[in-house]
Amino acid sequence: MKKHNMLKNTARIFAVLSIPFMLIGVVAALGKNNTVQAAPGNPGVPEAPSVIYNEDFENSPSLSPIPLLSYTGDSTMTYTANSAWRSNCNGEVLFFNMADDQFANTNCDDGNGTNLTGAYDAVRRLAYALGTLHSGSSPSTNRALTAYTDNGALYVDPGDNLVQFETVDRVNLGSGNRRFVISNIDIAAINCTNQGTAQGKLRFYLLDNTTPRQINQTLINICTDSAATSVTPPTLDSNGALGPNTGSIRVGSVFTDRALLSDTNLVGIRMINEEESGQGNDNAIDNIQLADASPKLDKAFSPESVLVNETSTMTFTVTNTTDLLAKEGWSFTDNLPENLVIAQAPNFATTCPNGAAVAQPGAISVDYNGDLTAGMTSCTISIDVTSSEAGTYTNGPANLVNVVGLQLPADAQVIFAPLAPDTGDKNSGSMAIYTAVGLSALGIGSIVRRKLQIKKR
Repeated sequence: MKKHNMLKNTARIFAVLSIPFMLIGVVAALGKNNTVQAAPGNPGVPEAPSVIYNEDFENSPSLSPIPLLSYTGDSTMTYTANSAWRSNCNGEVLFFNMADDQFANTNCDDGNGTNLTGAYDAVRRLAYALGTLHSGSSPSTNRALTAYTDNGALYVDPGDNLVQFETVDRVNLGSGNRRFVISNIDIAAINCTNQGTAQGKLRFYLLDNTTPRQINQTLINICTDSAATSVTPPTLDSNGALGPNTGSIRVGSVFTDRALLSDTNLVGIRMINEEESGQGNDNAIDNIQLADASPKLDKAFSPESVLVNETSTMTFTVTNTTDLLAKEGWSFTDNLPENLVIAQAPNFATTCPNGAAVAQPGAISVDYNGDLTAGMTSCTISIDVTSSEAGTYTNGPANLVNVVGLQLPADAQVIFAPLAPDTGDKNSGSMAIYTAVGLSALGIGSIVRRKLQIKKR
């Protein structure tokens, strides 16, 4: 249950509100090739995050396995990994229907003996299992980055905490300010339940330019993940040396458990495997995504039309994206249009946890900051403004500077209509009353004059 407290503060310098919220649920928001961009409008209605990077390993017509270092994504992205994860049937992009004789073109044949063809069969089945996660894709032709760590007669351990996958280049967020970034990935694992085998322990990092920052708070083990499912791809048997490769594979889509506020506009992704053993630890990845989950900002004035020297409440609505993860630390400065100022009684109010506005009465700019806690759909932050000059005042994206972690709003307008001179007719006992009712062709409030009769005593 969500609690709302409201604080009114007419203090001259500073106003702060902090409100506790309970977790009411986290909704997975990303889908394959989801490129919906949240936009101003519909305040309080969450929209899907905008995918800024997607790798499905399909950017190749090759019918042969492709080593990770030789693969280029459709955005010219290239990749790297530790050498242990690029040998012994690790680190190759391939698919289930790849011909049996392509075994010779893989690094699966680097070791001793023909038994290694069993590893080649296993990684093709991993790619198939990943292809079952999304409707519309063909499992038998789905490409994935696979790993099996098999050297035939020799036992090989890759070592712990090594990079299994990493983007070489960085994705330019292109927004001009820091963003909240989330991620998701499809993972498959085989040999989860075989006695004496290890299970992969994966951890993902956002590469904030050159700084790695941990994304998922808990290790990812798809073998034991409660959201994963078991699928059984068709049997493969390349040469009969080991008999057919059968058995089920654990597979699932893993979503980030928090949103990171980037420090830069250049980001990438790194996957570390914390399991050192090569006895098991057999997995594949696909459909790796980064998405911009920055809340959207909307702005409105109420009333939209008042007389000069009266006040209108300027309200910003901060709306979360559909993942509903916590977005902590957003901020911005609003530079008001000329002649629009903070009212003498600012009447600051907010429903945002740690919401704050810094401004003086009569000030022409306001510094705002606050949070969205996990499960929170939206919050508002408001302050009263006034003007002694008649006119229509437009406040929008051009007025906002130092924006951190937010999408910019559309324009909002407020009208301050001029006061009419007193033209009351003393002899007839009448007076003129004027009301601001909307925009005129000159861009100011049009005036309606109406007569009220006053009974003389």
